[in-house]
Amino acid sequence: MRMKNILRVTITSVVLFFLVGSISCKKEKCGCEGEEKFALTEEVGFISYNEETKYATWIPKYTYGNFTICDPADSWDLITSFDSGEEVLVWGTVKDDCMAQMNPQYYSGYYVLEIEKMELNEFGH
Repeated sequence: MRMKNILRVTITSVVLFFLVGSISCKKEKCGCEGEEKFALTEEVGFISYNEETKYATWIPKYTYGNFTICDPADSWDLITSFDSGEEVLVWGTVKDDCMAQMNPQYYSGYYVLEIEKMELNEFGH
């Protein structure tokens, strides 16, 4: 009888431990719907896109990172007003790419970018 009670308490404790752990361990939102990590203001980089797939990226000139453009179809006219590979200035909101949740060491510099403004870098700074 005493052994049954100990077993029952142990099983109940283990179940409660995992239940409480799973409730408090929510995954952070990522991608275009995620929380802002930082903002870009007049950052120099290169816009790159594929017209067939409507996929676009921005590669910074002076800092490390890979930035996929959020919902590029929404700003496609702005993106394609520049040649792919052209040096541009970008303003926008940066969020974590969802790939970082799967493997944070490998994907630590991968982000998504919501473009607010983009201009040709006429001064080459």
